[in-house]
Formats: sequence, structure tokens, C-alpha cells
Amino acid sequence: MAHLPLRQSNAVAHLTKLVLALSLASIASTGGAKTYSSDLGTLGPTYEIKEPDLLEDITATLRKKEASGELARIQAEGRQRAIASIREPKPVQGCPRRSKSEPLCRSSIEPGLVADQRVVSCG
Repeated sequence: MAHLPLRQSNAVAHLTKLVLALSLASIASTGGAKTYSSDLGTLGPTYEIKEPDLLEDITATLRKKEASGELARIQAEGRQRAIASIREPKPVQGCPRRSKSEPLCRSSIEPGLVADQRVVSCG
């Protein structure tokens, strides 16, 4: 069965010639000789790592704090701060404060609605 020659674009033909030329040039530059790696020796003495393992150090510190109860205290303080910031958030500058008699503003987001002007309050 006869094979029809494939038509190549000019860029593909040029690239093929370039790859072939570079391959031949690299073979010619080495003279076709096989190359091997060789042991170049050591450049200097090597030493053990003196620094403590960071993860082991952190784990040991956490275990000490857990045993002394300090870790539980830190967790409880963080939990209380988080609850307090949710119940009484810090006021945003420029926004008027709500009085205790005003109802809480409840709103939901409706992505299909587009406002003609800027919405600054839900009340």
C-alpha cells in the first residue's frame, strides 16, 4: 500500500529541520563518544544538624501547657472572646448605633435585585 506524503505547514517543516540540525550538532560535538558520570569526591566535611526539630519543639511545648492546664485556660479565654465579639460586636465607624428599643435588623441577600442607589441601612 502506498503512503501519501503528508503536507506540513511551513512552521512545522522549519521546526523539524531545526530539531534535526540541533540533534546532529550535539552528536558531532561529543564526537559520538559515550559520556559517563564520575565520582568527584567530597568538597568538605559534613556535620549533623544541631537545631532542634521545630515540630517536636512545638509538640513538647503544647504537651507541657496541656499538663499544667494552661492550654485549657488559653482555649477557654479564646472561646469567651469569640462569644463576646459575636454577642457585642465592635461598632463600625460612621454607622449610627442602634438603641436597645429599636428592633434588630434582619435581612437576606437576593442576588436578582439591583438597587438604583446605595443602600446604607436596612431599617
